[in-house]
Amino acid sequence: MGYPAGMKTAGRSNGRARGRTVSWAVVALTTTSAAAAADGGPAAAPRARRLGAVHVAIGPGAALCDRKKPVDECPVDGGIAVGLGGGYRLSPRWELGGEIAVWSLAVRESWKRKLDPPAEDTEFSTFYLAPHARYWFLAEGDFDPYVQLGFGLGAVSGRAENTSGGRFEVENTGFVYPVAAGLDWYASDDVRLGLQGLIYVHATQTHCERENDGAETCSRGTPEHHAVPWRVVLMGSWVFGER
Repeated sequence: MGYPAGMKTAGRSNGRARGRTVSWAVVALTTTSAAAAADGGPAAAPRARRLGAVHVAIGPGAALCDRKKPVDECPVDGGIAVGLGGGYRLSPRWELGGEIAVWSLAVRESWKRKLDPPAEDTEFSTFYLAPHARYWFLAEGDFDPYVQLGFGLGAVSGRAENTSGGRFEVENTGFVYPVAAGLDWYASDDVRLGLQGLIYVHATQTHCERENDGAETCSRGTPEHHAVPWRVVLMGSWVFGER
């Protein structure tokens, strides 16, 4: 049995309307999916700062020399520096920490020859133990630049032996004032890699000498006993703790 004419027309109209609705829904869904794919999905949240960190550092180091002196009167000719330390963030931008650092310094050959008698075997090293305060410029993100200021205790040690068996040792102990700047990059949520430049003033308070097997003699340090070591190191840090 056939449908009345009006009912047939309404059915066809409703069918066309439903078709248009489905078509627009498909278009909208496709457009949204394409936009999400183009944007790489939902944006990741900026990387938050962790509470604590432990770091190791290694790289070239040396000590500045008085420019008024001839080059052959400057004993240090490069070297290597290593450090071990850590810190705790009081806030996303402020950190309190500390570091033990050591420099093993190469000795200039021209300086060895100037000794009387000339030295055959020499060693120079520096060491410090210093707490520091660090200011981080960014409170979130993958990169983390900072500046750092510290204060602690340190020593500069040297030893020289000549061909006739003579030996001379020196050690300067005193206060240290490290200043540093660096940039860290978060390789993951738990690991930071970075580059740091550091320089510090070693203000000698006590100067001690020993010649051969004689007794050690000590005196108050003077400005000529001060030293200014520096380093440029690669740093690796393990970070932990949630704020």
